[in-house]
Amino acid sequence: MLFTSYFFLYLVSMLSVGFLIRGFYRNATNAYYFVIPIFIIFYVLPDFIDLLIGQKFLGPSSSPNMYIALSDNKTNIIYNIYVSIVIIFFTFLARKKTRFNIQELVKSSEKILLLYKKNKYLFWLILLLPSLLIIASGEINHYYDYLNRDRSEAPPIHEIVTKVILIANLLAAIILARSFLLIRKYQSYSYLVPVIFAILLVIINCYIHGKRSIVPIYLISQFGLLYITNALSRKKLSIMFIIMILIMFSFLSFYGKNLSDSFITSIQSLRIDFSRDYSLKFVIYNDLLNDNKILPFSGASYLFLLTFFIPRSVYLEKPYPYAVYFTNSSFGNFGGDYLYGWGLTTSFVSESVSNIGWFGLIFFPLFYFVLSSYLDKINSTTTHLIAYIVMILLLVIQPIAIMSLIIVLILLLIKKNKKFVFKRSNP
Repeated sequence: MLFTSYFFLYLVSMLSVGFLIRGFYRNATNAYYFVIPIFIIFYVLPDFIDLLIGQKFLGPSSSPNMYIALSDNKTNIIYNIYVSIVIIFFTFLARKKTRFNIQELVKSSEKILLLYKKNKYLFWLILLLPSLLIIASGEINHYYDYLNRDRSEAPPIHEIVTKVILIANLLAAIILARSFLLIRKYQSYSYLVPVIFAILLVIINCYIHGKRSIVPIYLISQFGLLYITNALSRKKLSIMFIIMILIMFSFLSFYGKNLSDSFITSIQSLRIDFSRDYSLKFVIYNDLLNDNKILPFSGASYLFLLTFFIPRSVYLEKPYPYAVYFTNSSFGNFGGDYLYGWGLTTSFVSESVSNIGWFGLIFFPLFYFVLSSYLDKINSTTTHLIAYIVMILLLVIQPIAIMSLIIVLILLLIKKNKKFVFKRSNP
């Protein structure tokens, strides 16, 4: 049964990827063209790489509890079947739902050009804002060392700066998309000037932010915007995708964390940061199949999300972020809230299961379906882009890490209620 579940999972994944590639070159676009690839990369590909290198990942060496969960055959079978069903469901929706044709892509491009034209100075001010805030704080010494920076000693302004950087890098992605659109339209490379300055500010912002996650977040945002605006031809966009992968690997080599001289050891170490299958399996084993609850009570981390803005000094019993409880549970302290100063990376998917049990497995794809359906009624390229980014990031990090983007998206969804007119295409 275990072998069959793995075979089915890999088969479903390959068929889904084939469908997406075919639609990509036919200008098909909707939320699932962004969600499915990331879901497969983080929830299926890691296990497949384990198969190729002949060494199954069983969690961090410091966590025997993770080893037990990932070794359990029943857990792996449930996981494989569940992920397969989610991929089938999302692929079905990607095929069934209406999507942009080339005329709609042109309209998206025009909206991006207009958005920048109306807010040009604001865009550049927000891009510069992280640097200005750091300089004004007088704490610039903290940022001299990137690799060995003690993030527990970050200045108070740093928490605000990291939230601003999420928005600033998104605006930089819009600036680059606009420039490529104008280059494609007028065949003039003078529009590369803002590209150079925007990329320079993105590099500075990523340096200030200090966490690796900000780099793939920006790259995903940039690729998504180039995709939905048709700023580059599909051939050039494919080349850009390869360039982005090379940039990511170069950055990882520079960063150096979790890398060693052994290729297999490096793969296993990076697995902790760049896969999410292990966290969902751990949750399935403990929260669903056994009576080891990750959270102190059901809904605890959701309560934290609803009250995140309330100071702990005011709300003494306020729960902690989900990653705190997950990290404690990985060491056997289930429901514990000891603050290690670091944490294992979690996701919206595993957090749903820990909060609402078996229904969490249904709630995750259902939430994506409802949000995607609502987006069909929204006539805003910016809203679509931010929604796609949020949906992607929720697959790989906990909601509180991108709360600034979530708040922006909520405000946009409330404001934009104009019917979005699609035309059908059949990729």
